[in-house]
Amino acid sequence: MKCSKCHSDNPANSAFCAKCGTKLFPLEGIGHMQTETIEEPKEQLTIGSTFAGRYQIIEELGKGGMGKVYKVLDKEIDERVALKLVNPEIASDEKTIERFRNELKFARKITHKNVCRMYDLSKEKGTYYITMEFVPGEDLKSTLKRVGHLSIGKTIFIASQVCEGLAEAHHLGVVHRDLKPQNIMLDKKGNARIMDFGIARSLKGKGVTTEGMIIGTPNYMSPEQVEAAKVDQRSDIYSLGVILYEMMTGTVPFDGETPLSIALKHKTEKPRNPRELNEQIPEELNRVVMRCMEKNREDRYQSVKELLSEVSSIEKGLPTTDMTLPEKRPTAPVGMTRKFRIKKLLIPASVVVAIAFIGIAVLRFTPLLEILGVSSSPPPSSKTEETAAIKKEKKTVEPKVKAPQKPVKSQAKPQKTEKRKVDVSSKLNLGIEAFNREAFDECVQQMEAVLKLDPQNTSAQYFLSEAKKRKEQEHTGLEIRDKFKLAQKAFQQENYQQCIKEAREILKLYPNNTQAKRLLNLAMVKIAPEYVKIFVKQYIQSVNNQSVLEFYRKNCSPQLFPRVRKDIESMSRSYDELQAEASNINVQFKRINLTEVSFFQRISGMSREDGRRKVVFEGNVRWEMRKRGNIWKIIRVNSSSSEKK
Repeated sequence: MKCSKCHSDNPANSAFCAKCGTKLFPLEGIGHMQTETIEEPKEQLTIGSTFAGRYQIIEELGKGGMGKVYKVLDKEIDERVALKLVNPEIASDEKTIERFRNELKFARKITHKNVCRMYDLSKEKGTYYITMEFVPGEDLKSTLKRVGHLSIGKTIFIASQVCEGLAEAHHLGVVHRDLKPQNIMLDKKGNARIMDFGIARSLKGKGVTTEGMIIGTPNYMSPEQVEAAKVDQRSDIYSLGVILYEMMTGTVPFDGETPLSIALKHKTEKPRNPRELNEQIPEELNRVVMRCMEKNREDRYQSVKELLSEVSSIEKGLPTTDMTLPEKRPTAPVGMTRKFRIKKLLIPASVVVAIAFIGIAVLRFTPLLEILGVSSSPPPSSKTEETAAIKKEKKTVEPKVKAPQKPVKSQAKPQKTEKRKVDVSSKLNLGIEAFNREAFDECVQQMEAVLKLDPQNTSAQYFLSEAKKRKEQEHTGLEIRDKFKLAQKAFQQENYQQCIKEAREILKLYPNNTQAKRLLNLAMVKIAPEYVKIFVKQYIQSVNNQSVLEFYRKNCSPQLFPRVRKDIESMSRSYDELQAEASNINVQFKRINLTEVSFFQRISGMSREDGRRKVVFEGNVRWEMRKRGNIWKIIRVNSSSSEKK
């Protein structure tokens, strides 16, 4: 089997190229297909332009192997949608187009809050495109690249929503088959939407893929997909297990230099335990992930509803586990001490009754004995003996009073410390979750509260700093967005000078804004003909004012100026009082920064030989001009005269 990329030979049963790792598609069973020429769009889709007479381009959202995705305004319904433009070389394959038809057909069946809606598959001048629901936010993969791994609460929150969306799809008999973080969009509230059912296949119907063909992304591919075996809903469960693994640890379970090596690891190797990478993962959730990633599909969860039930029960148990354990620790020593004392004081009941009876009798008859002059205890022999007796009595009493106070003091501090730790941990987790869902004001509030309790907390310092930066960027982004809307509106109204002004204001705030640069260039192209006409008039005035040499010195490239200077100085030696006029000015753009200007020119002057006015030059002049930054320079001059003296 020959690789389509590097053209190296591979065994007939190979799934990936052994040399470059490209997917291999078997030719057996593929019938003859009629070739259709796909006309590539002559102009790139630029901001402000309209595609298919209906979709106005707002911005480019991203690109991939299948093509580019744009955020567009559907003028007919006045709503923002996403438009996926399929690469012409891919669209020429009927199998691929059939797959996209399935994307629309299957995805339209699924109406769920956690599944991105698909609208239409159409063709415009030989170019296929798909329209779908626009979800403001970013995909899960981008979030993981930005923040590393997610908290346990956030992981379960996203996993639950993905499970609900998949459950609806599986109920309708649709398997995704390419579930990965890139296909899970998170809106600004943190809610998840599953996207791209482009290679989904109905469980009840016949698929479009050739038997034995491998479809999926190696990092998230189930073992049965690696074998090109029959795929069902349990394959999606395996992929979701890999996504859970990555959300909690920040890394995929298997990685390698080529797609083939990664796919084989999914088939043969056991993944590393997630708790080895993140000790905060609960044991129950750890077991769930490992069960999702079982090699044998019979050992996995058999349905997404079963998995969702397991995840929901773990979510309910999380707050109790986190909050109750620290509070129980101070009470354990007290309980042990009490039990120990009770055991030491065990006395038979008859002895206790006898001692109590004697004590009562002594207390009642002691005053009467004192009146009669009879003492119940012998008198002290001297003051020294009396003092010693008092001290001895104090020594025996003091331990009984102070002993209970020591444990009370020792118990108070741990309780306060534990409570502070719990508050810090709780507020820190709330702040991080707020950061992940881009609620930066809430994040700042929580992190400032953490730093009041623990001023040296480095995590709180980091997230507080990052949240403030993001707030500032968000504010700048809103300002840029407003200016961009004004610039775009000015462009649509053909007020190009205003558009250029707004675009330049955006570039002052954010010099690398590609959208503003594109809009500025488009507006410059629109006003360039008028600008060039003014430029030619300035040239004619410079000839009439006898300052043409200064004009060329300012507006020529350094390489061209020496030759032009030589020609002008030669003309000046022969003629005085030069007069010029221009007509038929024409502008033609070769590229956005390269243009050709042509015009008819007539120059006359006073001859130094006889003092008569004569025609110096009459004919066509062509300038080739290049834009460097915001300045146009003449880089080449050609002329063809009907009469030249």
